Amino acid sequence: MPKVYIVGAGPGDPELLTLKAVRVLEAADAVLYDDLVSPAVLGFAVRAERIHVGKRGFSHSESQENIHTLLKHTASIYETVVRLKGGDPAIFSRIGEEIRFLRNEAIPFEVIPGITAASAMSASMQLPLTCRGISRSILYLTGHSKDGVHLEPLKTISLREKTVIIYMGLNALPDIVQTLINAGNPPSTPIAVIEQISLPGERRLQADLTSIEELCHRERATSPALLVIGDVLREFPEEAVSNFQHSIEYKTDSERQASGLFSLKAAHHA
Repeated sequence: MPKVYIVGAGPGDPELLTLKAVRVLEAADAVLYDDLVSPAVLGFAVRAERIHVGKRGFSHSESQENIHTLLKHTASIYETVVRLKGGDPAIFSRIGEEIRFLRNEAIPFEVIPGITAASAMSASMQLPLTCRGISRSILYLTGHSKDGVHLEPLKTISLREKTVIIYMGLNALPDIVQTLINAGNPPSTPIAVIEQISLPGERRLQADLTSIEELCHRERATSPALLVIGDVLREFPEEAVSNFQHSIEYKTDSERQASGLFSLKAAHHA
């Protein structure tokens, strides 16, 4: 019987993959991968047919219907198919539609979680997302939806004792800032924009709500980026930044194989 694995690729650093994700990728016959999956992560799929089904806002994307068609087709000719999604597949991806499709087609599948960008950012920046007396809750939002910019949850939100994480929010930054201020939040509230989380080019731009747009424009901030808003940024300032040590960077599949990192054989004999 064929089986589809919906796998979280994490934020980009291959060392943040789960062991289970690595083993499935190494055994895969076909991999349908998203736009933001890093080459180093994709490099674990050494024997698979690789099919790009990228989705990115405000540019050409593979339709969800075509992805469904490809999942059904590859599952009809291969034994192990991986649907590889950036971050964690349960957070701001269209996993719900793919689960319904696979169930309706009676195609066996399994979901393997991944590290979401917010968790990787927290570790890299040494920044707690919750902290006693400062932040008691976390709110995850997306900066846009299929209908455009999605600001409704921000119109009445209070940032008091809360950390707000906004995925894919850089293009909507001016609207996000104005909406938060209109909701009664102090203009001095700290906000950070983090680019290329867990990758060698990772960078944090931090300011307050009134000056973050100018900073991002001056520093030419680019996507993919994560927005973090809340007083935890004030308590754990930028001086505490300690990015991941990118000690392993795979340039080719042969170099990855030679390193033996997380290889199925090595794991078996460990």
